[in-house]
Amino acid sequence: MHKQRSKRACPVCKSETSYFIKEFNFVLFDGHPMRDGYDLVHCSNCNFVYADTTITQHDLDDYYANLSKYESKSISTGGGYTTYDKERLIVTADYIHSQLPDLNKRILDLGCASGGLLKELKHLGYRNIAGIDPSIACVNITRREVQCDCFQFSLFDDYEETVGKFDLIILSHVMEHILDVDAAMNKLLGLLNPGGCVYIECPNASNYKNIVHSPFQEFNTEHINHFNLVSFVNLFSAYGFTKQHGGTKLMKLASNQDYDAVYSIFRRGSDKALSNAIGPDEHILSEIALYISRSEVIFEHMNRQINNALNWNGKIALLGIGQLAFKLLLNPTIQFDSDMLFLFDNNAMNVGKTINGIKVRPGEQIAELVEKYQFPIIITSTIFEKELREQLIKMFQNSKSIKPEIIGLSESIYVA
Repeated sequence: MHKQRSKRACPVCKSETSYFIKEFNFVLFDGHPMRDGYDLVHCSNCNFVYADTTITQHDLDDYYANLSKYESKSISTGGGYTTYDKERLIVTADYIHSQLPDLNKRILDLGCASGGLLKELKHLGYRNIAGIDPSIACVNITRREVQCDCFQFSLFDDYEETVGKFDLIILSHVMEHILDVDAAMNKLLGLLNPGGCVYIECPNASNYKNIVHSPFQEFNTEHINHFNLVSFVNLFSAYGFTKQHGGTKLMKLASNQDYDAVYSIFRRGSDKALSNAIGPDEHILSEIALYISRSEVIFEHMNRQINNALNWNGKIALLGIGQLAFKLLLNPTIQFDSDMLFLFDNNAMNVGKTINGIKVRPGEQIAELVEKYQFPIIITSTIFEKELREQLIKMFQNSKSIKPEIIGLSESIYVA
């Protein structure tokens, strides 16, 4: 294994060297900042796994401000608009209450999305809550539906004087998205009262291998840092925090599958304490290797399904233009021709965007175009596959047109 100089220093220990794991490429919306993909690497010092990329924090901030999915009530998480999302937010709010029972404490949710967690905290009686999010749509939803202070800022903007200081800062499914982790940690220090705490929750990289929701799903254009309990402690101890409590938990997805998360509460100390870091993660590399090997088998099977569908008449449609579609579009047999490839999505945020010049159309147009062009439909969302299939069947029944071949990919998950 060859040690290399990283494009991006390790987000946890700042080491500038790493070892290569795997290259990830994507076919993305035209203008997306990560169109060149990235190398997945692990730090040569602490073994932290992360995306090694040359894109800037500014690039990511623009994406989350202008291209984010998180204001969509139908597919987003963080707003509590679905049963599974609301349940996980209730569990998180109850846990925070168990650790911070004083309802007068000031709480800030950084990256609050549509304010679902703030809503549950308000229901518990917390009086001094606020949110920050880069999306003005999310900010407006939070202000309207939670009726609390909410501000449109990137995490890295200068807003300390505007919002003041807090006793607890929440980073729920935020830190895996952050390119400049050092700047984020210093921002936390500037926002916390003495002795204040941070609640952090992320996908649990140690358990990616347990359930593969979709091949390589965790290595996508948004999740660029891969945390577990070890890397949480390594990171926060380097900035003078002491772990108060933490663990792992299971959440439910729309597919009713389990999703592993890791969480901790850290209390701010007086000084940085680099010597407190507990050292390299001894298990993460084998855990990630198993996840990758399972994903490779599933991904190959899915590509065979696409190739079989293309043998029908060369035309094909993808429904659900998200992280799996971005990878499947690398299939060399797919022609980026507007008469051969059709892209559909039910998310209004994606409709009208283009991929290699092919426009994403609203899902409601499928029946009309199938009748004209005759193409099979590949559902490229494994999580929402059942729901999308039911919508398609109902659509063709209502239009009284011939239902085309509808191909789901979720069964491929069970081949590994």
